[in-house]
Amino acid sequence: MVVKLFGDAGIEVINIVRKDEQVETLHNIGCKYILNSESVGFDENLKELCKKLSPSVFFDAVGGELTGKIAKYMPQKSTVYVYGNLSNKACEISTVNLIFHGKVVKGFYLGSWIQH
Repeated sequence: MVVKLFGDAGIEVINIVRKDEQVETLHNIGCKYILNSESVGFDENLKELCKKLSPSVFFDAVGGELTGKIAKYMPQKSTVYVYGNLSNKACEISTVNLIFHGKVVKGFYLGSWIQH
């Protein structure tokens, strides 16, 4: 759904998945940037893509440690929208990113958004 929405708007998306099958699925529907968070080199690849694309918004369905890892490489004043908890863990983000880099974490519930 996100791929379609942003693709139609001409916005490039860094898609992050946790399984190789998901990489293949996204590749087959035309996604350009796909990273598997479980793959060797994920951090370095994410860091490079964030430098290249300078993403300012991150939609997080996983939560946990991954939230902070991704936010770490995003530019200053970026926003993380957490809309899921697939990890079943609390979101972890460095206070350095919040205080000194102006990054923000917000909850996002699609049901409420649709009603507006």
